[in-house]
Amino acid sequence: MSACRLALGLLVCAGALAVGSPAQAGGAKDRLHGAYGMTLSQTCVFPPLAPPPNPGFDPATGALLQPAEIVSATSTGIMRFADDGVVTLEQGVLSEIFQPRVQPGQVPVGARNAYRCAGPYTFADQRELSIDLTCDVLVPRPGVAIRITPFQLSGYVSRSRESINLAALEGNVQLLELSVDGQVVQTRERVCLQHLTLDRIRD
Repeated sequence: MSACRLALGLLVCAGALAVGSPAQAGGAKDRLHGAYGMTLSQTCVFPPLAPPPNPGFDPATGALLQPAEIVSATSTGIMRFADDGVVTLEQGVLSEIFQPRVQPGQVPVGARNAYRCAGPYTFADQRELSIDLTCDVLVPRPGVAIRITPFQLSGYVSRSRESINLAALEGNVQLLELSVDGQVVQTRERVCLQHLTLDRIRD
């Protein structure tokens, strides 16, 4: 399966990223530091790719405006939290399963795809964590880029800071953009329910 097909289906993406504004400056108490091993599970609903504009959901009601697919995925990677309020996701690898592909001869599980992400995080009251990432698929074709944003999750950090659990529960709309030589040629919206589990692997 091509990296483009992946981006349609799922989650995230790679290449050099534009990082959002870091969290507001503060002391050590509102910062995390270190690298965490990450596992992700998610289920997404996404209409087809098409030239922009290509709205997939009613912004007032959340109702679909086009036929759509349901795609589930799992992923691993390393998430690094820096003292400046920026979090990065490195070595991301994702595989997805396409629920409509259940007939003889069809292959339901897609190929592994690489991606990375970056963006700001906020850490409040020593326990509550929110992240807001932009993700890019590592596309092997020169001049082709795939980006998904925003990737927003929130949750809680353990008292020891050894583990973190984050989730996207509201199905916020994410925009996927497929660009060729810097020009956006196709887009799609998607909504996802996502869960991340993080375990500290180094400071």
